[in-house]
Amino acid sequence: MNIQACECDLTLFLKGDALQPTLVTAALGSTPTRSHMRGLTWVTSAGTVVTEKTGLWLIALSGDLSELSALVLQLQSIAEAAGLPVLELPGVDVAFIDLLIMVPASAGGGAGCGVVIDAASMTALGRMGLPLELTFAAIVP
Repeated sequence: MNIQACECDLTLFLKGDALQPTLVTAALGSTPTRSHMRGLTWVTSAGTVVTEKTGLWLIALSGDLSELSALVLQLQSIAEAAGLPVLELPGVDVAFIDLLIMVPASAGGGAGCGVVIDAASMTALGRMGLPLELTFAAIVP
């Protein structure tokens, strides 16, 4: 399968009970895709009241799987903008990177793709010092 047919999301997750999204945003100089403080209360469309158990700051970068190496370098630039490891940012207790790879399912129900990450991007992932979680999803067109 051609890797251009596959899409990916590369997301930096920062979590912590004392995490204050405005401080993380200021330190990294990037606007999060989603963020909230611990204790934030909101109501779902079904009327259920939800209280966030921990603070969250995340930024998601999306593109074709063929762009993965460039996305990794972009994420590294964001993660290193504060000049210190993201785990040392105020209020951050947990940090990880999630790579979601979305593969179009074939008519027969199968799916497949190849993943290529160049050496510079592998080095960048290592320099960030964070766990990498991989998720694969077959998407029905």
